[in-house]
Amino acid sequence: MTEITNVADVETALLKFNEFQKQIALAEAKRDKSIEFYRQLIENAREVCRKEVDQIQFDAADVRLALKKFYDANPPARGKKTHKFAGGSFGYRKQDPCFVIGDSEATADNPALLEFVKAGHEDFLRVKESVNWSKLKPELAIDGDAVYLKSTGEVIPDMKALPQPDKFDVKSPKLTNDELGVDWLKEDTA
Repeated sequence: MTEITNVADVETALLKFNEFQKQIALAEAKRDKSIEFYRQLIENAREVCRKEVDQIQFDAADVRLALKKFYDANPPARGKKTHKFAGGSFGYRKQDPCFVIGDSEATADNPALLEFVKAGHEDFLRVKESVNWSKLKPELAIDGDAVYLKSTGEVIPDMKALPQPDKFDVKSPKLTNDELGVDWLKEDTA
């Protein structure tokens, strides 16, 4: 532990602290550069895999079409709906209908469907409730042990405001890449 007993020690400590801040900034910059490098590698790998998957899906669709043509030309025996082979089976399967409202698909966020459900069919309504803390916090006031809303004076039951100790803070001057003395942090211009 460094002990500071005079002004010269303060200056030395601040220089040392600023050097640590510089080292932290360099390490964080190196980290960010590495993250960007690996993020780009991942993106490139994702693109290569996407192309490979697209080709496989294209090939699979081609085989599916050939099987469909075979099925249509050679329907299964009476009372059967599928062709069964050692490698698998294929045939037509009944699908659920697609529900629409007007010209739009009836999905969970469809405004017309939502309006209908809100108008007397709340059993089908899903609601996720949570406190908007960023809006509530500025509206809170403290009086002794009580926490209340500034706008109404209403006390919030069982809520307490626990005091926190002051946080000691040391700030270094903001350093630029030039002040850090590194060229590799600058964007590549090639």
